[in-house]
Amino acid sequence: MLTSAAPAQDMTCRIFATLSDHLAWPDDAEQYLRLQLDLAISQPEGLPPHYDLLGNWLHQEAEQALAAYHAYQQERAAGGPRRHFANMAQMRQFLASAAPARLTAGASLYGVLSRWEDEDFQPMVASYLDYTGHGIPSHNQYLQYRALLEANGAVPLQPQEGAACRSAAVELALARHADVHLAELIGYNLGRQQPSAALLAARYELNELGAEADAFAAPADAAGSAPSALFTLRGVMARVSDPGAFYRRVDNGYRLYRLAGRIELPAATPGPQAIMPPRDTLDAPPQRRASYAPAPLRQPERPLIRHPFPEDEHAWEAIGSELRLLEARLASSESKEEAMQILARLMTPGEQHTQVGLMAARIFSQLFRL
Repeated sequence: MLTSAAPAQDMTCRIFATLSDHLAWPDDAEQYLRLQLDLAISQPEGLPPHYDLLGNWLHQEAEQALAAYHAYQQERAAGGPRRHFANMAQMRQFLASAAPARLTAGASLYGVLSRWEDEDFQPMVASYLDYTGHGIPSHNQYLQYRALLEANGAVPLQPQEGAACRSAAVELALARHADVHLAELIGYNLGRQQPSAALLAARYELNELGAEADAFAAPADAAGSAPSALFTLRGVMARVSDPGAFYRRVDNGYRLYRLAGRIELPAATPGPQAIMPPRDTLDAPPQRRASYAPAPLRQPERPLIRHPFPEDEHAWEAIGSELRLLEARLASSESKEEAMQILARLMTPGEQHTQVGLMAARIFSQLFRL
């Protein structure tokens, strides 16, 4: 058990750094997740006490968030100043500090990818495929945000720490241990998929400053128009053996989002920023757009032809690349289920934006729709 803030912070940074690397899952990620859940239980803002009240409560919460954003719009339309980004320098500083959280926003949904055949979980599976951009680099949320950072000269601070790092570590730990913390995963995303006045206001001001707001937060995410976790919860609650106990765990996941998942916007502070100074005297909005990498791979559409995959390790060298190796493994699979398992293993949050991960996401998306 961790007993001080400093070890907890060190653990947060290490969990985030390790989970971000698709080559390894840290052994104590679940310990870290349980620690965060223990802290979240004390959060004053949770779900209503009974599941029957949830639908109306979520609707009221959404209305309040959208009303707050409408009031913000009216204030700005009346000539009010920006609340959060006084200048380009402050915007870049924020984009850099928020990078861990925004790069992983939605990554926890990877935890249900193996449940793609379960109709109740298919809405959340579809949401993770949206996070991957269905294998299209320009739609991939990770690559979009990286391009946003590049286009605006915002370099993430090293080492990564703070609330954004904690949010990312929690998302990735949920992705890793979804089978154990399924109810908490649903609750966390129930909160994440609610309308966010903060995200909507940030999009508004990023657009004003010439940044690509969609790369920061997709319109559907900011406005809460894709509540896949709610759809999944409705189906799951009808079949669990103890709905009351399951709902209490969902509430714990929601409280975890309130503790670690929400993004905090800065207050606008005129003047130069010490950490990330303007790139030029005028500090004009960027005139270029960063390219998305890796570049799209054009693959001819063709059916999978099954053939034996050689066991000899030297045969792997003949494949020539990871992409051809993936093609060969899929061609040798005996069923759609086996192919989907192969693809899912290549679509972890740390790998879904790589060339092989993008290809896996494209094929997974195609098979998922069949």
